[in-house]
Amino acid sequence: MVLEPTMRVIPLLLLAIMSACAGPRAVQPASGPVAVKIIALNDFHGALEPPKLAVPARGSSGEEVQVPAGGAAHLASAVARLKATNPNHLVVSAGDLTSASPFVSSQFLDEPTVLAMNLIGLD
Repeated sequence: MVLEPTMRVIPLLLLAIMSACAGPRAVQPASGPVAVKIIALNDFHGALEPPKLAVPARGSSGEEVQVPAGGAAHLASAVARLKATNPNHLVVSAGDLTSASPFVSSQFLDEPTVLAMNLIGLD
């Protein structure tokens, strides 16, 4: 059976028209303002392990306490606490995640730092 050239084109045109009609549903706009928390960090420098120091901070009753700080685990827990306060958040870095890294990160071309930032949820 031989089809005319116009008969061969009709199925392709129908397919194109149906494909053009298919698509994602329109997203409904938010009913009001949406609060977004931006969690920003910089100058991590591949500091995966915590330093052997603490920083002074104010305790709940106003007294000065020494708080261990630094390292990927401490950063991950701090970011997780901040994420828990608002489901709409971005975790961003202003830079220097890997430059001047300690040996534990630089010996593997800073891949451990990249992995740690991915696990922390850096957007």
